[in-house]
Amino acid sequence: MKTIRHLLLWAGVLLALAVEAAWEHALYDSVSLDGEWEMAYQPYAWETVDYPKFAGVRIANAVPGYWEDMTDAFRAAGMKDTFRINPWHSVQTFPIYGWADDTTLPQIYGCFLYRRTVELERTGPAVLRFEGVRNQVHAWVNGRFVAFRAGFSTPFELALPKDVLRKGANEIVLAVSNNPNLGYGDYVCGLTTRSVFRATGGVNGKLELRFVKSDLADVYVTTAKDLKSFTVHASGKTPFDYEIADGDRVVARGKAKGDFTVSTDGYAFWSPENPKRYELSLVSADGTYRQKFGIRRLVADGEKFRLNGNPVYLRGVTEHCYFAKTVHLPRDLEYYRMITAKRKELGFNFVRFHTFVPPVEYLEATDELGMLVHMESPNFVSEPEYAAIVAFARRHPSVVIYCTGNETRIDRLAETYLEDVAGLVHAMTDSLFSPMSAMRGVEYHFVPGKDVLADKPFRHNAERAQRLAKYCDMWTSYQLGVTSYESLNLRSSADLDAWGDAYCGKPRTSHEICIDGSYVDLGLERMYAPDSPIVKAGIFSGIRGQLRKKGLLGRADAYFRNSCEWMRRIRKFTFEKLRAADRVAGYDFLGDINTHWHTFGYSVGMMDEFYRLKPGETVENVLRYNSAAVLLCDLGSDFNVTAGEKKTITFSVSNYDRKMTRPELLADL
Repeated sequence: MKTIRHLLLWAGVLLALAVEAAWEHALYDSVSLDGEWEMAYQPYAWETVDYPKFAGVRIANAVPGYWEDMTDAFRAAGMKDTFRINPWHSVQTFPIYGWADDTTLPQIYGCFLYRRTVELERTGPAVLRFEGVRNQVHAWVNGRFVAFRAGFSTPFELALPKDVLRKGANEIVLAVSNNPNLGYGDYVCGLTTRSVFRATGGVNGKLELRFVKSDLADVYVTTAKDLKSFTVHASGKTPFDYEIADGDRVVARGKAKGDFTVSTDGYAFWSPENPKRYELSLVSADGTYRQKFGIRRLVADGEKFRLNGNPVYLRGVTEHCYFAKTVHLPRDLEYYRMITAKRKELGFNFVRFHTFVPPVEYLEATDELGMLVHMESPNFVSEPEYAAIVAFARRHPSVVIYCTGNETRIDRLAETYLEDVAGLVHAMTDSLFSPMSAMRGVEYHFVPGKDVLADKPFRHNAERAQRLAKYCDMWTSYQLGVTSYESLNLRSSADLDAWGDAYCGKPRTSHEICIDGSYVDLGLERMYAPDSPIVKAGIFSGIRGQLRKKGLLGRADAYFRNSCEWMRRIRKFTFEKLRAADRVAGYDFLGDINTHWHTFGYSVGMMDEFYRLKPGETVENVLRYNSAAVLLCDLGSDFNVTAGEKKTITFSVSNYDRKMTRPELLADL
């Protein structure tokens, strides 16, 4: 039974990819299917194509919605409260001994059946377009099975047979199951399938019935490596007129059918410093499609990066998928603008999405405000799902790097998978490919008898690194943990440079730097809604109770503030050592904010989870070590000196600011 089920999952993914457009149809009429649906529950996943017969209850705001947020509505509608709850973990309580697992909240597990009737005045080629489903969906229209899809990372479409719709009443039935999806080698997992998301389920985005009017679809732009031209890619055979506009001014016109290439002469390039976008209009006999785009190209130049031909250092953060107010991924453009602007204010130009694909609103903010993006898939996604992620993200100029996951061991079988998905990235985009964030089986986490190891410049799998280097453009490197969990163990940036020989001449960014935590700020509890599941999990009340028992509650604020001070100093030390290393090309910092879903009380941020700087930290201080141009010294970890003692300190400048090139300007640093 298990084997048959796994084959069905794979077949469903492949079927869905075959019948859906790569990202979104350009021209269509739509009928919204949001709002009320009749729903019924069963505790286990739906695994057949048989039409489900059920008697449900009407739920007013069933779509979009997460099941765990709808429990009051289920009870009010008379649904029996016999839900199967998250079978993997239990809610943590204090005190915690030993390893603290990810925070887990009670969530419904199984399958909900949905039914709705929609009145139509027309028929014709149509698709069901899902903005999001957790994690699998079977669909029937007018009693006929139409499609199955397993995958939750991107929006998708399910094509309907041409004769299934009719004028008048049409019944749509969905079976949505949230058991884990099978991907490459294991079940798919990432930050939206762990901890507070571990058993989340539902139709978690808009749902539409779309009548397709044209085969003009999947429009995206790539920039030539020599920067002399850009290409507009447009699938389909429909001829169209095109216009490219800069505000109200039209800068190019022409006719095309499919892809066309334009010289970059006279165009500005997109960058974090100048996130310039143009508007593309494609006008066919069926209507007009519009999309904003940017012209940019990030390339590996030896062990360095160049963006649009200019040297760039990636000063990044790890986006850890923690959203204090919503828990689930918001779909609020203004929120994403706020956090992107805050990161830019602090000097960051780069964000790594840790094992999850952000919603389109997030990428719109990074495009608009100028933030380079490392797009990292959940671990173990299938190759068809990975292709869907690439097709979704490639229309955004901010997305410049793709990666397959986080801290998953690379073995010989994984190498085959990595080579395949690297081929997808290189064939479908103009972006770079990094195999894995922190490369187990290459840098660390070895299996005796299976890994061929070299001892210099540090113990690593040199043969595997050389094979990966044939199709990987860069590395996201753990670097023995001396820039992350063991930040103060890095005596000198010279160590990082010495290790560079293991990385085959490719650029590397330092993985999750400066993982150092403060004590929990108990005052943050009032910032959460009283019914927040995070508060209900006891992260504040549990700590407060333990401190009260020990007679230490009165010292909690002093503990917190003192810990913020040591964090501030460790951050400066770690960032500066990385910037002084000539053979390191960037970093992702964990983290800019606290992320309490991870190991329950992960107060790692220079800001709290509401994007407010912690006590003692200032924008000016962060910019001293996190700007495009910074002044560095070789003080090392010897912070204490005695009066009268002589100490020699060498100063240097790390300069990636094109405006700061003259000596008199550098003197201002």
